[in-house]
Amino acid sequence: EGRKYVVVNFTLTNRSDGNVSFDASGRGLEYSLDVNIDTFFRASLSLLENDLQYMEIPVPAGGSAEAVLVFEIADTPIETLHLIVRDKDDNTVFVKLQ
Repeated sequence: EGRKYVVVNFTLTNRSDGNVSFDASGRGLEYSLDVNIDTFFRASLSLLENDLQYMEIPVPAGGSAEAVLVFEIADTPIETLHLIVRDKDDNTVFVKLQ
C-alpha cells in the first residue's frame, strides 16, 4: 500500500567483432532513481536473472541481451524520472528517462 514499482529496461548490444562477457557484479556501481527532482530511490534487490546489478552473461559478437533495474517508489504521480549511475570513484551519470 502506498508503493509501486518502476522497471527500467535496457538492451545491451555488442557491436564488436568478438564475443564479450558482460559482468556487472563487483564493479561497485550504484543505481538510483530521481523521481520528480530530489526524491531518490535505490534499485531494489530482485531475483530476476537479467537484473543489471548482478548480471553475468556472455554476449556474442553482434548480439544483444535484455537487462532490467527494479525500483520500489512511493505511489505518487510521476512528472520526471532520471536514472543516476555512480561508480566507486564517485563518477556520476544522469540519464533522463521517458
